[in-house]
Amino acid sequence: MAEVRLRIVEDATRAACVRAEDLQAAIADNPELVLVGSTGKTPIMTYARLGELGVDMSSVRLRMLDAYVASPSRGFEGPEHPGSFTRYVREKIFEQLEESRRPIDWVLPPEDLTTCEAIERDLEAMPSAWERVRHPVSGEDGSEFVLHEEAAGALELVRRTCAAYDRLLESAPIDVVMTGIGPLPYPHIAFNCGPYTRPDAMTHLAMLDDATRRANCGDFGDDMDNVPPFALTMGPRSITRASSIWITATGSHKSTAVAHAFGDPRAEDFELRSSIGYVLRGKAVDLLFDEEAAEDLLEGSDFAALIARYAEVGHSLVARRL
Repeated sequence: MAEVRLRIVEDATRAACVRAEDLQAAIADNPELVLVGSTGKTPIMTYARLGELGVDMSSVRLRMLDAYVASPSRGFEGPEHPGSFTRYVREKIFEQLEESRRPIDWVLPPEDLTTCEAIERDLEAMPSAWERVRHPVSGEDGSEFVLHEEAAGALELVRRTCAAYDRLLESAPIDVVMTGIGPLPYPHIAFNCGPYTRPDAMTHLAMLDDATRRANCGDFGDDMDNVPPFALTMGPRSITRASSIWITATGSHKSTAVAHAFGDPRAEDFELRSSIGYVLRGKAVDLLFDEEAAEDLLEGSDFAALIARYAEVGHSLVARRL
């Protein structure tokens, strides 16, 4: 069962400072830290704060959680696109740090491995070479694709690349995963999207649900249809092997998702509500929310009721306000 720490801070600025200080301390303790980072809006201020603190990440190995697959027909062709995670890493992480303090290496699932159009074509041409994992109750097609050994073309490239990414992660075990929370109706970690992703999924091809594409359309002309429908993502099993998983959420727009994902681990459908809830299968989980994001989680009460719910299913929860 997981050891969970919950901290509530005043606002997003304070959350970014606390999380940057967490990472600074972790790197001081282990300069060769293996860090899995995330993209999105939530960590931007944290990455900037790392630069302000002068954190030396020169021995850190950085791996990223996920990446879109290129989609020329939607205008997403390469790393200079505003939605490219390669560009994000360069601008939001590396350019915040002095050159001598940047991670010694970094790896991202390759955005230009193939295209969404090629994947769509090969999925149609080779129906026996793959399957969609179905929701165990509703039977709906889930986000996760399982690609079989007979897969060819773009599907073979994807299968081999995902396996190689998992081998990389196994060769240098993850110390810290630092991520946020995806939107309702299925709050997700990485691109393990709704309506379902298996808890044991490793790195895989994922189809993004509408909620995820809508939440990420700002870099795609504010048009959900321009967001690539496919991504390569670390799976829940890849993530929960980490020594520690840090989750940050800020803002009132995340409050319902936070409560949905972490409010009651006793619920029979807890592991069907979200993929981010799978982190409780890990060793150590650090939850950092601002007051607005935590509002529905606490429902105006103190921590006692939440701590009791976690204890009832064997999790240790320590909670406080900073």
